[in-house]
Amino acid sequence: MLSAAGPRLAWIDDLVAALLSRAGAPGAAAAVIAGGDIVHLGGHGRIGTGSGAGPVGADAAFRIGSITKTITAVAVMTLVESGKLGLDDPVNDHLRHFQVVAPDRGPAVTLHHLLTHTSGLGDFPGWRNLGRPGALGLVGGGVPSLARSIGPLVRTEVPAGGKYSYSQRGLAIAGQVVEDVTGTPFKEYVAATVFDALGMSTASLGGSERVGDRLVPGHSTWTRSPRRVKGREFVLAGAGAGIASANDLGAYAGMLLGRGTYSGGQVLAPATFDRMIEPHYQICAGFPALGLTFWLDELAGSPVFGHGGMYPGYAAYLVVAPDPAVAVALAINATAFPSLTTPCFIAETALAVVGRLAGMPDEAAGSSRSGVGSDAEGLDGDPAGWAGLDGRYRLGPGFVTNGPAHFAGAGRVSVQVRSGRVWLRGFPAGRALELHPSDPGNPLRFKARWYGRARSTIDAVFGRGPSGEVETLHLAHPGFGFVALRRLRPSVAKARTARW
Repeated sequence: MLSAAGPRLAWIDDLVAALLSRAGAPGAAAAVIAGGDIVHLGGHGRIGTGSGAGPVGADAAFRIGSITKTITAVAVMTLVESGKLGLDDPVNDHLRHFQVVAPDRGPAVTLHHLLTHTSGLGDFPGWRNLGRPGALGLVGGGVPSLARSIGPLVRTEVPAGGKYSYSQRGLAIAGQVVEDVTGTPFKEYVAATVFDALGMSTASLGGSERVGDRLVPGHSTWTRSPRRVKGREFVLAGAGAGIASANDLGAYAGMLLGRGTYSGGQVLAPATFDRMIEPHYQICAGFPALGLTFWLDELAGSPVFGHGGMYPGYAAYLVVAPDPAVAVALAINATAFPSLTTPCFIAETALAVVGRLAGMPDEAAGSSRSGVGSDAEGLDGDPAGWAGLDGRYRLGPGFVTNGPAHFAGAGRVSVQVRSGRVWLRGFPAGRALELHPSDPGNPLRFKARWYGRARSTIDAVFGRGPSGEVETLHLAHPGFGFVALRRLRPSVAKARTARW
């Protein structure tokens, strides 16, 4: 158990204070490890906005959203390590209460598919279901079983393995596999195998006696001043129900930095953990990749891995840099859910902490994989090489399998080249993003800033077909993962043209 009165670095206090001001959040939890030692641990700001709101302590609990997915993957890998599960096992071989139905003649959905978001399952069953209460799995009363919520048959939209699609249901099903194989409720298995092993005494999947009254209230920043949101639980526990304090986040980040072990506790053997941070899915060479739920990228040329999290009223981010052995975990209690802007702010702050501890110049903390600068704006463009980029691009088959991408850009984007500059616009976004060249060896590689973020967030690469014409556009963003879009034929694009 880490001390509630942990060490503090004043400059990290300053960065977190700036994050709170920028995000409009009352409070935060922060845990920073460098060289195996806790160098910063504790709460920041206040629990709420009222005059009587107390300070945030190191044991104050925050919802960590999709960082939970990495915890679910760790739980699965404990069973893989013990031989009770195999990553290539069809999930239906282990599920007892419902089945995952693949398209005719499609491959069986495996655990590997679930942990790499390639199962063919979308975020929710269908657009028409959004009108019913609890459609996204958020409930205000008792939490129903997963089988009751999504069963008895869960149908994939596209064949497994053929398409990446960030899927809440997929990770929830992975948690159900753990439960059905062990005979122990998933939340209890994670508590015993992961949380207790690391001394994460407050951590929990959803509200519980472990959390008690330590959960700080979440706030919405859609209005000018933060407003408290109604507390809701997440039915899809394995996808995003995690709750943790600064103490807990420090222990978990330390375990990730220690390749499965931390402070005398071991969750996974290092060799097993290493499988989790190998590239298991990658759109194309040089792009960010996906391990087993972990987002794999580079920071100024150095490998990093981690995951973000968003929940109504909360945002969180976790990043680990194996060399130079730095890990940072942040959580705040306000967000303009489901906007991706606040998660971008918190990710930028975490990366800035890693960069400074690693001795990088401040401007390098948001650099691209090619290491050419925070926005790659210093590179000269190649207008001659950009011929044919103009046009409309849209998602491939599977209407609901790219939920975040649909919300961010309605499943399609428009690209225009004007006066030697490349612009990308999603629908119905209000303004365009400028694409900056990011690779001196490839005129079709770019980076862009997401709205409201100071540094590059989106990786983009265009691909030419056998005829030499541009046919595809691949995007990568920590908020919506990987997206592959195909350029519409001119006749089709003209029929679907929207005014700029």
